[in-house]
Amino acid sequence: NEIYTFTRNWMNTFPDSPDPGMEALRRTLSLLLGINIDNYVMVDRGGFVDRVEAIGGVESENHTAMNVGVSPAKEGEEPVRINVEPGRHPLDGRQALAYVRNRSDSNDGNRMRRQRCMLRALTDEMTPATLITRFSQIADAIKNATTTNIPLSSVPDLLRVATSLGASDITTLAK
Repeated sequence: NEIYTFTRNWMNTFPDSPDPGMEALRRTLSLLLGINIDNYVMVDRGGFVDRVEAIGGVESENHTAMNVGVSPAKEGEEPVRINVEPGRHPLDGRQALAYVRNRSDSNDGNRMRRQRCMLRALTDEMTPATLITRFSQIADAIKNATTTNIPLSSVPDLLRVATSLGASDITTLAK
């Protein structure tokens, strides 16, 4: 995170990058991990909120009570709060953000698990009907808060692969 924050305005160092901080982070992680990272997609916190709102919210299964506040999604907004008991709950964008960012009564492992569960829940909400009826809201949320270096020419192939994946095709690892 600090690499991104420190280098995000390095326009002279990375003049061809849509986001110099992400380019610096991508190169640093490639070097440290010894793997080639070709592309990235970054969604800011406000964009996460907007995407959840664009699809009409998300249902989430909470395993413990959570009553926390986190920093705002966008500058000038109030802190984000969530207060839920264990069970299945509908969450709006701000509540979903608090749910995935909570560190105060949790640990990093549990937070990462909640984040993965939220990504799966968001994927489940993206039905063909949702895409058709909310396409312009989803497109606006993506356009306004996403930075990537993926070439536009690759998008059709990525969409083809993404739509062929099922939940069993996705593997995650947390330490």
